[in-house]
Amino acid sequence: MSKLKFPHASGNSMSIAAPATNPASDLELKLPATIGTAGQVLKNSSTPGTLEFGAAGKILQVVQATTHSTNNYASVDFQNTIVTVNITPVNSSSKFLIKSVVHLG
Repeated sequence: MSKLKFPHASGNSMSIAAPATNPASDLELKLPATIGTAGQVLKNSSTPGTLEFGAAGKILQVVQATTHSTNNYASVDFQNTIVTVNITPVNSSSKFLIKSVVHLG
C-alpha cells in the first residue's frame, strides 16, 4: 500500500494512504480551487470524486419519549404502541436517527 507522507518541521508527519483493498478501478479526488471558510466541511459534490466546501449538517430537532412499563406478551410478535413522538421534517431530504432501547427478561 502506498502513501504520501508530509513531514512536519518538528519531526512528526501526516500521511495520506491508499485504500487497504484494491479498488475496482483507478480513483481520483479533485480538490476545490478555494480553501473554504470557517465552519465549512469538505464533501463530495454532485460529480463523484469532485470535492467542494459546504455547510456541515445540523441537528435541528431532538425528540424523546420514555416509558417504564412492563408488558406481558404471549407470542413473539412484539408491538408496543405506548410510546409516540411527533417529528417535524425541515424538508424532503431530512434524515432521522431513531434509537430504541428494549429490555427483555
